[in-house]
Amino acid sequence: MGTYYGLLIAVNNYTLYDPSGGSNLNGCLNDLEAARRLCLSMGYPPENIHCLRDKEATQANILAEYEWLGSKVNEDPANEGFTSFSGHGTLYKQRPMICPADLKWEQGVTFAKIGERLK
Repeated sequence: MGTYYGLLIAVNNYTLYDPSGGSNLNGCLNDLEAARRLCLSMGYPPENIHCLRDKEATQANILAEYEWLGSKVNEDPANEGFTSFSGHGTLYKQRPMICPADLKWEQGVTFAKIGERLK
């Protein structure tokens, strides 16, 4: 039997991108906590559940954590990973992407970038 790993990301606060607060959301941190409780109920070790909340969820941190998740899942074919993102998402120049707290349109966290790190 393998080991379970989780990466949970939630962004309510987008003031790094939009200082006016007009892009902020409500409820994303609740989504993260619900996903964390689900992982724990399914036997994920607490130390194997990485969480990025609000300003921690920068593009650099998100990509680094997906790199971590990919490395752990690929250590052993029996290992399993789970990821959850709650926040803004968009389609930019025909590329789906999640919006980190420090969103920069030209350097967004595209699904392709995530996939590269999970290989």
